Amino acid sequence: MGHQYRPVYQRRDVIDQRVRLQHHRYQGKHDLAETRLEEAVEANDQYVAARITLGDVYAKNGKKAKARKMYRSVIEMKPFGVDLKDVRRKLKAVR
Repeated sequence: MGHQYRPVYQRRDVIDQRVRLQHHRYQGKHDLAETRLEEAVEANDQYVAARITLGDVYAKNGKKAKARKMYRSVIEMKPFGVDLKDVRRKLKAVR
């Protein structure tokens, strides 16, 4: 039996990374979270959770244009299993 495909959002290393990023974010280390999330998106441009969280961090840091760009990119991707209504709400909130 070959290697079983696992979507990126189910991989243990990605989940661990996201937990660490959320920890930095909620500990007030927004600049560190921003840097790590940018690295994650650069490494995997299909990493939807990182894009949404990066948009949130940009919005929190007052970088509204960058936040809008992240949210729009998620909407354009039309990912399965993502609440696009919530992403659209976030996009509207940073206008």
